[in-house]
Amino acid sequence: MADRKGKNYRTQQQAGHYGNASVAVFKDEFAADAAGTVLQLGKLPGGSRIFRVTAKNADMGDAQTMDVGYRYLNPADGTSDPDAFFDGIAAGTAAAVNEFVGAIDIAEGEGVEIVAQNIGAAATGEIICIVEYVYNGQ
Repeated sequence: MADRKGKNYRTQQQAGHYGNASVAVFKDEFAADAAGTVLQLGKLPGGSRIFRVTAKNADMGDAQTMDVGYRYLNPADGTSDPDAFFDGIAAGTAAAVNEFVGAIDIAEGEGVEIVAQNIGAAATGEIICIVEYVYNGQ
């Protein structure tokens, strides 16, 4: 298992003033990455509430499934959940669009990174993660 920063992995996203709805769009692709590869898509600030995540993925080839979630940049800030949004998206047979709707509060601190992990076999194909959240400040 390896971690790899996505080509669009940037500084933390935060748009607008406290309490405003914000959208972060993270786009990257697996390129024959071995099973268990964690693709670090991008970062969100601490003190945020995630309320919707849409994941669009291409047919990933032999990969059977994919998880999408978050990891705390500083483990002391909170407990990471690498399959918080999607646990086992069927990614190996066809392109798909999946949607998570709920409320996940990100603790104050350094924030989180949004991650995707291919499970089962090597994966090749694009993933787009659209994260809708509110930055509540710290």
